[in-house]
Amino acid sequence: MKRYYDAVAFVILVVAKGLSFPAFEIGLQYFPVLFLAALRFDLASVLIFSYVLTAGVAWKPRTRGDFLAIGTGGLVAITFATAFWSIGQEMTTSTLSGLMASLGPVLTAGFTWLLLPEDRLSPLGLVGLSIGFLGALVIMLPGGGLAFGQGFLGKVLMFLGVAGSALGGVLIRWSKPTMPASSQTAWALLVGAIFLHGSSVVIENPLRESTFSAAS
Repeated sequence: MKRYYDAVAFVILVVAKGLSFPAFEIGLQYFPVLFLAALRFDLASVLIFSYVLTAGVAWKPRTRGDFLAIGTGGLVAITFATAFWSIGQEMTTSTLSGLMASLGPVLTAGFTWLLLPEDRLSPLGLVGLSIGFLGALVIMLPGGGLAFGQGFLGKVLMFLGVAGSALGGVLIRWSKPTMPASSQTAWALLVGAIFLHGSSVVIENPLRESTFSAAS
């Protein structure tokens, strides 16, 4: 029975993750990119904190590793990664977003090699990692030659976003937190949402005002 529930949960996760790319693209028609990203994490943090408090899970960070995990998760894996990813997706398509997201495991393996020696890949795994990086290069380069336009910039920004997400995940493991993963995730989402809202106020409001001024 447990395997059945695990399989159902996995299918739900895959479907939700896949739908998030076109959903975000639709949302960009109504909200500024960073503000929309911050709203996602507002909702996610509320939902996970609700679960943590309802289930009686330990929610207070206590050790240095807990605070490091929350900080790296909130700033690197969420704020940095989401900001670059969201701005890059605005310049490209949801289809390409899905392809770029598939590079996450490849980059995670690379950062793991640098930061977690105990989890390093075997020589055969390194060959696979190299092939993955070549695939990333193929995705990023335009089909009609190297042209540094908006589309290419969008690919670079999304690649940085994927890299930030992968690095953040590895840094969380490197921090060796003691608090439950659900509580750690809730705090990281809250930190990321706060910084994304701040980035939206600083970056997007002046741009929007200048756009309105130019139009008038």
